[in-house]
Amino acid sequence: ALLSVPTGNHDIRRLNCGTRSDDDDIKTALTFILTMPSIPCIYYGDEIGMRYMEGLPDKEGSVNKAGNRAGSRTPMQWDCSPKGGFSTAESTLFYLPLNSDHYTRNAALQLCDSSSILNHVKWLLSLRRKHKALSTKGKIRFLPNLNGNKYPLRYIREHARERVLITINPISPRTTNLHVPCLC
Repeated sequence: ALLSVPTGNHDIRRLNCGTRSDDDDIKTALTFILTMPSIPCIYYGDEIGMRYMEGLPDKEGSVNKAGNRAGSRTPMQWDCSPKGGFSTAESTLFYLPLNSDHYTRNAALQLCDSSSILNHVKWLLSLRRKHKALSTKGKIRFLPNLNGNKYPLRYIREHARERVLITINPISPRTTNLHVPCLC
């Protein structure tokens, strides 16, 4: 049996929500998800960091105990045209409104930006294809941190003779020195 860990779905909030709105935060979360020994499943728009929209109306039972799920169901932001490249229909006919940030956060712009979330995801997916250790067949081994710190999170993905060390530090933008164990 294979595990699938999605970045999100239509029933939960997107990666880009609340205080997790910085592109580096989103890249960190995507790095963690896409280096796990699971089948990658990226919810539409998470590859460009589409934002969860607060305060939308209830559509067909979108409100549940966890809140209003409609904010994760907004139209895909393809480009910076008035309708975001989503449809040629009148925007008043859209099921949910297009996020106004589509002028600055969309797939077309991110394709041209080498440091974008979209290009980071493409790079991570190419790493998965290139390294068997990062595939669903690769094993995972978490490494303890020094001094009882939770972060940076360190784990080794391995398959056959290939080993890849992953280090993720979601709480600090500063550089951290690490003792790297022998991967022999």
